[in-house]
Amino acid sequence: MDEEKDKDEDVQSADVLERNERESEKIEAERRHWHALGVVGKAHNIVMWVRGKPQHRSVWISQHMKKLKKEMLQADNETRWNSTWNMLHVFQRQKERIEVYVDLVPELTDDKLTEAEWKDIDNILQLLEPFKKLTILGEKRGSYCMDQ
Repeated sequence: MDEEKDKDEDVQSADVLERNERESEKIEAERRHWHALGVVGKAHNIVMWVRGKPQHRSVWISQHMKKLKKEMLQADNETRWNSTWNMLHVFQRQKERIEVYVDLVPELTDDKLTEAEWKDIDNILQLLEPFKKLTILGEKRGSYCMDQ
């Protein structure tokens, strides 16, 4: 009886380990996919790492930067184009904290941004700024029309 119980527990443990390994492989494949997309992909990977686990968020928030307010990074999503703008906007404001954080986390080494990539983020934000404003204007007009 005890042998059967031990076998069942061993099988369950093996299943859990296999599931965890598959999940880790899936996450790593997704990180490689985003990394290949350039600076926006690198920013996405860093944001998802910070937001991914309570321990990561805790380390992020506990960093003391005199000039920076404590602000959680925002994640982008597939349903709203301006979520990428919002992500990059907060990301840029938190540059100093991000650079320190990435240096602390070996898993993020490949996603560390160069100075040229930080300038690319500036350029992307400048390019998308008018679209962000138009989106906000359109949302306001839409809500005005809905009220009528």
